Amino acid sequence: MKRQDIIELAELVRIDFTDDEIARLEKEIPSVLQYVSAVQKIATDVTEVDPGLRRNVLRSDEVVSTKPEDVEALLDSAPVREGRYIKVKKVLNVD
Repeated sequence: MKRQDIIELAELVRIDFTDDEIARLEKEIPSVLQYVSAVQKIATDVTEVDPGLRRNVLRSDEVVSTKPEDVEALLDSAPVREGRYIKVKKVLNVD
């Protein structure tokens, strides 16, 4: 992975890296990708998989914190906000 790739990926996930961190990632990422590739190869070599018991593990949708500083921190981390709301692109078409 090249330096420019790391910079572009960091922008996508909104992480600021220093020049030293980018240089370190340039050296570390290839070995991480090699490890992931090895794990994928092992996983594809397995012919029989027992997924075991499956159940819904989703948590309930409930308000965890209403402290003003927590709400403000969340809103400040959003790329675009409108008042006390996070502004997102429209994803549903209503005909």
